[in-house]
Amino acid sequence: MNVPQLKGWDLFPMLLTLGVGLGTLAYGYWQMGGTPRLEIQTPEGQFVFPMNADRYFEARGPLGTSLIKIENGQAWFESSPCQNKICIQMGHQHHVGQWAACLPNRILLRITANQEDVDAISQ
Repeated sequence: MNVPQLKGWDLFPMLLTLGVGLGTLAYGYWQMGGTPRLEIQTPEGQFVFPMNADRYFEARGPLGTSLIKIENGQAWFESSPCQNKICIQMGHQHHVGQWAACLPNRILLRITANQEDVDAISQ
């Protein structure tokens, strides 16, 4: 059985691919860093709350009031006046980038990361 031997230049593409992959992974984790927070967009405006403090929030929309709960680092629609209750069925959101929405009542929940060193242009 004839096994080819690797030469110095043969390792270069493999190491380059591995380096780019690890760099991309590290950059993704760095971008998601920071303190998780819940952003709530309603017809009345935008509200921001830390995910590490338990609370209820009443969000008012065209159909009525949706009750949003933050507890143990998770956020969800506790109740809503919409007909199908899809927003409640979306369940608990707890990772940066997750969202839930009550489209009929025009309310959106998004979990983002609070990064103090981000400038206004990159947001």
